Amino acid sequence: MDNGGFAVDRAQLDRALVQYAQSLGVQFLSPATAQLGQCRTNHRCVDVVSNSETITYRAASVVIASGLSNRVAANYREFRQTPAKNSRVGVEAVFEQFPDQYRAGELNMAIGGQGYVGLTHIGDGRLHVAAAVDKVALQRFGPRGTVENVIRQSGAPGLLEVDAAWKGTPALTASAHSIAGDRVFLIGDAAGYVEPFTGEGIRWALESGSGVSTFLSSAVKNWCPSVAQDYRTWYRQTIAAQQKLCRRLTAGLKRPYLCWAAHQALRMRPSLADAIIKHLNHSAANC
Repeated sequence: MDNGGFAVDRAQLDRALVQYAQSLGVQFLSPATAQLGQCRTNHRCVDVVSNSETITYRAASVVIASGLSNRVAANYREFRQTPAKNSRVGVEAVFEQFPDQYRAGELNMAIGGQGYVGLTHIGDGRLHVAAAVDKVALQRFGPRGTVENVIRQSGAPGLLEVDAAWKGTPALTASAHSIAGDRVFLIGDAAGYVEPFTGEGIRWALESGSGVSTFLSSAVKNWCPSVAQDYRTWYRQTIAAQQKLCRRLTAGLKRPYLCWAAHQALRMRPSLADAIIKHLNHSAANC
């Protein structure tokens, strides 16, 4: 794509991350579920269930990267997530057939009154469609109908009439009561998330995963409550600060008059769009 951007198949990315972690000696269990356990004097317990067998691990510190809803720590009030009021939800599907106008190497964005949709090719020539949509519209029209409405409102080509398996997500904006505690650090979506506009969620996840390593090293050597506070401060000054832009964008997208004004501004000065895209890609490259 132009301006240094590119699209990656999430399934391929996940496999690559797992393979790389395993090459470094990480033990990967699948399928498996985990539950955060009690904190002891010099370790934290984690109960892992895999193939009907429960194993209790003891660790000097635990990093939770369990994604949306964070069920791993759901039994601890301090780490629970609270969805934002009127938050949109996510839906996605992959299409084998689609209009020729959606070309490889391009990211297409469609914005309408019920949400917005991103459409882009993935590695095997299929079209990945992901959207953030209003709950009311989703309940009324279903995922396919809601996405089609948004695409039609934007003037983009409609999707071809073929079957596709749609997946959904919980609320796309939520916050955790705390992102660090006794021998525990939360990263990625588990630490709270903001409705992403151009896929920033994975960037924040990778950046928080990289950033927590410094604090984790200190925690493993000599745990001290101040380490958790230092991580909270770092997160607030980096990840949370970056999320403010998305908060403003998504708030504006829910106001038709602001969308109209932005559209007119970009029509008159296309260079503004290039500047925004370059800014996002520059931030991603430095994560």
